[in-house]
Amino acid sequence: MNGKVFGSLTVIKINTGVSYFCKCICGNIITKSHATLHRGYKLHCGCLDEIPLWKKHNSEYRSYAAMKSRCYDTKCRQYQYYGARGITICERWLGKDGFKNFFEDMGVRPKGMSLDRIKNDMDYYSYNCKWSTPTEQNNNRRNNIYISDGKTNISLPNYCRVYNYDYKLIKKRLSRGWDLQKAISTPKFESAKDKERRLING
Repeated sequence: MNGKVFGSLTVIKINTGVSYFCKCICGNIITKSHATLHRGYKLHCGCLDEIPLWKKHNSEYRSYAAMKSRCYDTKCRQYQYYGARGITICERWLGKDGFKNFFEDMGVRPKGMSLDRIKNDMDYYSYNCKWSTPTEQNNNRRNNIYISDGKTNISLPNYCRVYNYDYKLIKKRLSRGWDLQKAISTPKFESAKDKERRLING
């Protein structure tokens, strides 16, 4: 058990046959029973009791606050894509216990992921939200372009990834009014300097 981590506690050494000396993240040394550690009850020395939930889980709270801004703050740059379109947040995630309920439903935000709605035309509810990777987010945009690969329709980001196209370049071409087929089939412009470098490097 020595060195094993339970929540904010790290087991240092055995105390008795049924309890252990544990070091909390704040530095305090306490004893905890074997059963308590494995039940997962209050896995800290008590130092976290006075810390508000939003401070304990600041990463999740930032996602929560950003969601509210997108839906209700008319000064938010993204309001036009959310609140102005009628996208709202379920009552359970609003009010005094809003963040507490949000955190209970969504859990800890995995590293590198962000809050995403499964169906873009639906509101923020627990059953319509998940933590997504940047790739998943890009593939789930409301304004995504879909291309047929002969078998099914796939989003432009996925198409570029599968067939090794430069997504940023194609997206830029499309924003300038290029035809989709032309944007994909036209080779990337190679400057004289790039060409010289390529020839030198073989």
